[in-house]
Amino acid sequence: MVQWRRHSVEKKGLPVPTKPISSPALPLAEAKRAARAAAKARWASLSPAALDAISAGLCARLFALPAWRQAAGVFCFASMPGEPDTFPVLRRALAEGKLLYLPRVVGGGVMELVAVRDLGTLAPGDLHIPEPTGSAPASPAALAAAGTLALLPGLAAAATPAGITRLGRGGGYYDRFLAAFAGPSLQLCP
Repeated sequence: MVQWRRHSVEKKGLPVPTKPISSPALPLAEAKRAARAAAKARWASLSPAALDAISAGLCARLFALPAWRQAAGVFCFASMPGEPDTFPVLRRALAEGKLLYLPRVVGGGVMELVAVRDLGTLAPGDLHIPEPTGSAPASPAALAAAGTLALLPGLAAAATPAGITRLGRGGGYYDRFLAAFAGPSLQLCP
């Protein structure tokens, strides 16, 4: 499903998410590890046909949203095998004349946001994910100010009273991005 991810920017008046729920018997780090393992196993159990159907459904719902239609730019990720295919999203953003940004890992859990005008210029990065090779990075604040919609990867998501809590792969790249991004964001998660 396409889900809104509310993130904390108290000075902008946006809602603050609750932290993932853990119990006294299961500390948060262990609960996250267990949830990641379960989500990865669920993803791995999907057939290629099922993953294609999920990808097509995500794209159809995304393209119908006002947030997509109103976005001047899109920050997205290049999907890896076993994830919903984001390349239809990347191609459509370019075809519609939207500014497209993809992450480029620079190390230490940090990524840059780089403008992409041609998907043929992507090359495998340090984590074997297709990344942009050229161009100067843009800041999350500049992307938000320019009307950019951020599309976030995730292994799973959970509805909480304060919004949606996303579970990523554990590197913290997108958490750091969201701390500096005050624009709209959606998590692409079945």
